[in-house]
Amino acid sequence: LLFFDISIGCIMRAGGWILCGVIAVTCSFDAWLPKQREAQALVLPQRRQLRTARFASGEGSLEPRALILDCDGVIADSEHLHREAYNEVFAEFGLDTSWSKEYYDELQNKIGGGKPKMRYHFGIHGWPASSLGPAPKEEADQDKLIDALQDRKTEIYRKYVADGRSSARPGIVELIDTSLDRPDLKTAICSAGTREAAQQVLMA
Repeated sequence: LLFFDISIGCIMRAGGWILCGVIAVTCSFDAWLPKQREAQALVLPQRRQLRTARFASGEGSLEPRALILDCDGVIADSEHLHREAYNEVFAEFGLDTSWSKEYYDELQNKIGGGKPKMRYHFGIHGWPASSLGPAPKEEADQDKLIDALQDRKTEIYRKYVADGRSSARPGIVELIDTSLDRPDLKTAICSAGTREAAQQVLMA
C-alpha cells in the first residue's frame, strides 16, 4: 500500500470520484454510490462531448488505474473517535469547548485536518484560555496552543485505537486484498489526519 499524507476530501465532495483513471473513496461505501451518481449528473452534461471524442480516439480509458482509500470512515469505523479525542483534550487543557456529533459532521465537511478545524472553530467562536495561559492573541501563541492540542489529541486517539475501539468496515479488507492482487491497479491510502494516527489504524 502506498500512503499519501494528504487530504482530498475537500475537492471530492461527492465522496468518491473516478478521475484520470483513479478511484478515490472518501466516505462510507453505503453513502458513496448515491453521492457519486449525483456528482456525475452535474458534470457529465458539460463533458459528454469531450469524453466521447477522447474515448473514440483511444486517448482515454474507463478502466481504473488506481484505488485511493480514505482512512477514517472508509477503511476503519473510527471517525467518531477523532471527535471524542478532541473533546477529551479540550477538557484536559481546561477549554470550555465540546464538539457535538452534529457540529463535528458539519465541521469536517468544511475543513480538512485537525489543526485547520481548531483554527477555524476558534476563529469564529473566540480563542480560549487554557492550562497553557490566557486566550492567545498573537499568531505565534495561537500556533503554540493548536500544536499542543493536536499533539495530545493524536496521543489520545492512538490509545483509543490501540484499545480496540476501532474496527474495519464491512468488506474493506476483501476490497483491499482484491486490489493488491491486481498488478494493473495501484492501491493507496490518503488521510487528512496525521501519518502516525493513520498508521495506528492500519496496524490495528
